[in-house]
Amino acid sequence: MTPPKVIFYDFETTGLNVYHDEPIELAAVDQYGNSYCQLFKPANSEISSYITKLSGITNEMVANKPSFKDCYQTFLDFIGNDEIVYFVAHNEEFDRMFLKKYLRENFNPNWRFIDSIYFAKLVWPHKNSYKLGNLARSASIEIISEHRAMSDVIVLKQLFELLSYRFDTSSKNFDNIETIWAYLYFF
Repeated sequence: MTPPKVIFYDFETTGLNVYHDEPIELAAVDQYGNSYCQLFKPANSEISSYITKLSGITNEMVANKPSFKDCYQTFLDFIGNDEIVYFVAHNEEFDRMFLKKYLRENFNPNWRFIDSIYFAKLVWPHKNSYKLGNLARSASIEIISEHRAMSDVIVLKQLFELLSYRFDTSSKNFDNIETIWAYLYFF
């Protein structure tokens, strides 16, 4: 039996309002190490100095890039045709809202979403902070470039693997992804 597809992903955006702000970077890595990473030019806004300071992404870096709505098909190609796909993100609802907004009718209602914050709270209930960077540092996971999508996805995947092992030491290679999803979704 083929294991279900697992995709770790992260958006960087022009801000936190899904109705106003736009994606400027998307990165994803599946459980096999295949990756997707793309910068996007916002169609209706500029990247603020605050976002540039946070992410390092400048208006100049995205000046000749497509908008996400003009090239989302490349991300759909990366996802593939699997009916059930597990998407893992840190603060997952934020990233899922951007997927829903921009993929529209291509957003598959059978996709399943896991928030690594809730998973970390389940496995490590007494942490002072559940920010991705703080969790990574406490687990001795190297951070290359915080708030850059691919770096955050690499950290997220490593963190998730550690959490999965702590959750169920008998499982390897994401064999327990369905159990983790069900546990977080239903309980």
